Amino acid sequence: MKRIINWVLSLTLIFSATLLSSCSSDDGPSTYEKNRNDMHDHIKKDLTVLSETLNFDAMNMSAEVTKQFIQLTGKSRHLMDDLKAAMILATVQNVTQNTHIHGMRVILDEKGNYDISPAEGLVFIFPATIEGRGTDLYKMTLKNSKNWNEASGAFTMTMSALYNDKEVVLNKAELNITKENEYAMGIAGLMLGAFKMNSKLQYFPIAGESEDVASSINIGMKRDENGSLSLGITYSQKEQTIMNTGFIFPLAQDFPLTDIDTTIENSEFITAYATILNDIHIGGTINRGKEFLPVWKELLANASLPADQYNELVKKLDEQLEMYIVCGRRGNMVEMKLTGDQDAEGNHLMPTFDFDNSSHFTALKDILDATTMETLKNTYKYTALPVTNAATTYSDMISILMRVLPVKE
Repeated sequence: MKRIINWVLSLTLIFSATLLSSCSSDDGPSTYEKNRNDMHDHIKKDLTVLSETLNFDAMNMSAEVTKQFIQLTGKSRHLMDDLKAAMILATVQNVTQNTHIHGMRVILDEKGNYDISPAEGLVFIFPATIEGRGTDLYKMTLKNSKNWNEASGAFTMTMSALYNDKEVVLNKAELNITKENEYAMGIAGLMLGAFKMNSKLQYFPIAGESEDVASSINIGMKRDENGSLSLGITYSQKEQTIMNTGFIFPLAQDFPLTDIDTTIENSEFITAYATILNDIHIGGTINRGKEFLPVWKELLANASLPADQYNELVKKLDEQLEMYIVCGRRGNMVEMKLTGDQDAEGNHLMPTFDFDNSSHFTALKDILDATTMETLKNTYKYTALPVTNAATTYSDMISILMRVLPVKE
């Protein structure tokens, strides 16, 4: 699951570099100049909204704490096995000895040593060091909508900081995984079977000065009985939807869902869509995943290639893509292609647009003034890293916990 979410986020970020661009909202016949001017004005408007909204302090801190939690659990090969054994033993004792053990507490030190004891729910207490704040204790609490050791439709996770004996909530997450066929429980059931996964992750101000939600990520994943896999991610700040994105992978019913590389390679086409601020829409398809994947990987790994070699890779990539952009509810659909571009930082992708269906494509850098273009690049960079880190560390933690958690039948 971690690799799936990580790679899909990478796919999203490749396409989202072009999201802050659009076309005319004119109902009548569009012209090149009209669409071009509308695009420039629309980008500046959206950049103003984003500059007043985006703040990743809470998300960055939670991601760093989660990352250190994962590192600590990884220092012992036996922690999760010992924890699962303790949970099974407690379940047996509840039945045979009429005990009432409803959870486990795991206390870790900085070396990964641990102590397991009965508690309410599943609780991890561990140290983490945050730049500018020093080392503090943090607590990750997992609760089931039923008893901790019963299969259930929903799990709730809370990450808190323990500051001077005061508990400050950093984030809360709800996770619902439901298996929908006869395959085995756990990872095997998700590899081959139909399932649904819905998750909501909320971040709160890091100093605890407010209970208002600072930002949130909603993740939905579903695999149908026919094998098709769909995944959607929505990112919001202060109740403002910043980005909504999704992908559909048409897979064979018996295809094992193990990693995203083979998932892409076995998809003849992948449907993709995304929106920014519920206003700018991008969509399209990735064709022939087996041909697309190696070119895409090479582009990501070789931004410093000579310009002619980089441009040749971009051309091959673009041959596998069919993309369009629409601005607003009544906007015109504008075809979009990618080309290579170079600046002082190296090579990067540059979106181009056919405003008047003439097969003449205009590059985004030739539409925006230099200041707006630089602001756009910085906004993209500022957004991409924290969102990716947060989602991937969270999915890492889910993967770890799934080793000890039941999955609803």
